Amino acid sequence: MSSSGIKDSSTPMDESQSAISSALSDHKPQFQRLPKNIVPESYNITLKTDLEEFIFQGSIKVTVKVLEASRTLKLDSDQLNVSNAELAIVSSGKVLKPEIKILPDEERLLFVFDEEIPIGDAVFSCEFRGILGDKLRGLYRSKSKNAKGEDAYFAVTQFEPMDAHRAFPCWDEPAIKATFNLTLIVRKDKLALSNMLPIDEQPLPEDNEWKVVRFQTTPKMSTYLVAVVVGEYDYVEGITQSKIRVRAYVPLGKKEQGRYALDTAVKALDFFEKYYNVSYPLPKADLVSIADFEAGAMENWGLITCRETLILYDPTHTSTIRKQTIAAIISHELAHMWFGNLVTMQWWTDLWLNEGFARFMENLATHALFPEYDIWTQFVSEGLNQALGLDALDSSHPIEVPIEHPAVVDEIFDLISYEKGASIIRMLNNYIGDKKFRAGMQLYLSQNKYKNTFTSDLWRALEEASSVPVQSIMDTWVKQMGFPLISVKSRKDGANVILTLSQEKFYSWAETPQRKKSQPIWKVPIDIATSKNQLKQILLETPTQEIIVENASDADWIHVNHGAVSPFRTLYETDRLQAFLPAIKDLKLSAVDRYMLHADISACVQSGYRNSTEVLQLTRAYENETDFSVWTSIASLFEKLNVLLSEREDLQLKLHEFGRGLYRKIYEKLGWDPKTDDVHTTMLLRVQVLTMLVTFGDKEVLGEARRRFADHVSKKKILMADIRQPVYRAMAKTMNSETWVRMMKLHKETTLKEEANRIANSLGHVVDEYYIQKVIQFADTEVRIQDAPFVISSVASTALGRNKVWEHYTTNFEMYKTNYASGHLLTRLIKGVTEDFSSFEKAKEVENFFATKNIPGAELTVRQSIENIISNARWLQRDEQLIKEFFSKLN
Repeated sequence: MSSSGIKDSSTPMDESQSAISSALSDHKPQFQRLPKNIVPESYNITLKTDLEEFIFQGSIKVTVKVLEASRTLKLDSDQLNVSNAELAIVSSGKVLKPEIKILPDEERLLFVFDEEIPIGDAVFSCEFRGILGDKLRGLYRSKSKNAKGEDAYFAVTQFEPMDAHRAFPCWDEPAIKATFNLTLIVRKDKLALSNMLPIDEQPLPEDNEWKVVRFQTTPKMSTYLVAVVVGEYDYVEGITQSKIRVRAYVPLGKKEQGRYALDTAVKALDFFEKYYNVSYPLPKADLVSIADFEAGAMENWGLITCRETLILYDPTHTSTIRKQTIAAIISHELAHMWFGNLVTMQWWTDLWLNEGFARFMENLATHALFPEYDIWTQFVSEGLNQALGLDALDSSHPIEVPIEHPAVVDEIFDLISYEKGASIIRMLNNYIGDKKFRAGMQLYLSQNKYKNTFTSDLWRALEEASSVPVQSIMDTWVKQMGFPLISVKSRKDGANVILTLSQEKFYSWAETPQRKKSQPIWKVPIDIATSKNQLKQILLETPTQEIIVENASDADWIHVNHGAVSPFRTLYETDRLQAFLPAIKDLKLSAVDRYMLHADISACVQSGYRNSTEVLQLTRAYENETDFSVWTSIASLFEKLNVLLSEREDLQLKLHEFGRGLYRKIYEKLGWDPKTDDVHTTMLLRVQVLTMLVTFGDKEVLGEARRRFADHVSKKKILMADIRQPVYRAMAKTMNSETWVRMMKLHKETTLKEEANRIANSLGHVVDEYYIQKVIQFADTEVRIQDAPFVISSVASTALGRNKVWEHYTTNFEMYKTNYASGHLLTRLIKGVTEDFSSFEKAKEVENFFATKNIPGAELTVRQSIENIISNARWLQRDEQLIKEFFSKLN
């Protein structure tokens, strides 16, 4: 891995070097896309999966178009034993048999023919064999328990981004679309599922212990959307208004736990058909629960695969936040049936076209179906704000980022593609209006059905529908890395106030020399609101612009970015910020604006545009706060400071004391148990408040948690699902041998994955070195590989835990690299293990360690983690004394 150039406490990373380009520098030979001399039109695929021997075998017969005469055919193929290849020329009937050359560095096969393949139609065929491995990619095996408690195995696919060629040789690029005819050969007691409905099911003639299931032909689609699942399931079924059959496939005996997901899917499909004004093009839509699944869910056309925790809903054991997440994830994947599946990005450079839009549409649908979730305010806190945190780094990337090698594709399935992508679409929707936006979306989909597109195709459709220069505005957001900091200055002018808005790039380090260089300019739609309910919408296109706010006084608050509809940070003068305090205290400012004010000043403090005293003083104004999302910003600040001060025990104790005082009022209001007037977000807030008070070591809360835990394990009174997280975390903080045995028993006995994860993640909050080592061992041996990074990351929440996890990770690097072969898992683990350190020495240590390691698909994550460590170190170096003085002045 190339060096990030850390020299001392004042040396920034070199922004001129593209992080993506740097990540690519280790990949040799240079990746090249498949030649287009021969392209597929239709695949006939037969797959036989053996869940006893853990192998699969099959054959393909592909109708192709030969566009240029050639002696070679190159296909994507990896870890497959391919044989009996031949190419039949349709016009002559001649059959050509090639030599097969393996190109392991390219994950491809080259078929070399003795004579030239003529232009025209042909049929390519071959046979292949492979291993049903457990690496959660390609065609792999998943392990679960059946109704008898015995091990049960499933065959599952996960092909996105480019892993279909691990299951069958193919043209594994999103723009090379074709139709697919699947035939599955499975044992007679297994259920076989694919993208389409089955045509028929017959015994295998030579062995009646097996059966042959043939499926309807798919629409024209990309290889990464092909899907197969083989196993044992129950299901529940529904039907949409347009007569689309919808099923939720769940583990045997858990039918009722699939009903909420099913009902949500039916309603979401109806919503999207109406919103897009384009019929769902398949005869069915299935949701399938998978025990071992690296992604949260996958939008395979007609066969959505999900982790069990994202389908199963049990009213007794499923938390409120999990119920909300199930609705959101299902809406997200169904949004893809149009945006991503029907119309697909040309190449992974435009991944955000799939994921950013699906994230936006997920929220649109969830809000329509469940308005009580207040999902748009939560999106600002959980989506937009997190994206800005990543995008402030020099090692971020533009939304539209050149992808020249498949090894880095996994790294852009990140907050930039999803959350920043969704944020700029939300901004555009607000700017041109939903009616015109919707018309543009419908035009885009109708014009590009079954095709591949670039981002510019979408802008063109939206421009046609809105008569707004969409591309001119949006190019500044998708092609430039980062986002603006809008500084607000004001002066009185008679009865009016004149605002001066200035934009510059927001940096994770305010003192970076790059601020003195030429600054990028964004075209920024901005909504401005005042305490007198005036609303003004402008487009900031220049470095500086003056705005007249009529009939306003110095005492009036004037909010720039009302509704947080555009992804930027706002920096107010002290006097202008003070004007907000009464509206914060009496809750007259909207919740989303209260949230964004706090989040913006927190980010500005972290990066050095303001100091920590300012955000701590502002936070005191929120003592009357009642909104869940607003408290999310406050909790985030405390969590960051808790990590920052974790090696300054005296200051950390003062922080906890401050936190206990601030949270006391909302704790007394909410208590432990639900009330009759609780709304959805009240239940979310209760969990958050209790969890933070556990972090702060509140004696009353810790004592009550111990009492309730004792009642729970004795079955005297089962804990409500919502409060299990803070209770389990409290028990971890006060861990002893008896508690360890009890928690291990709970983990072993539960049949609900959400509960198992809840227990495992809470264990990471132990503070004693003996139990830290036990939790690390537990994560390595008893937790599913897809979930283990979350447990390990939770251990890293304390200074001692962080150092022990890093020591364990570096000692066992090769084991983790082998086990976490999937890019998402590896990056998740690296991020969790490293990014909370807060010293320049540790940044150098992390850099030196990874400099000698080959980690394709994780280089960018390493750069981001190192930059976060440096940012933490600068923050602590800059503000430690100020924080100490602030706490010393508190009563």
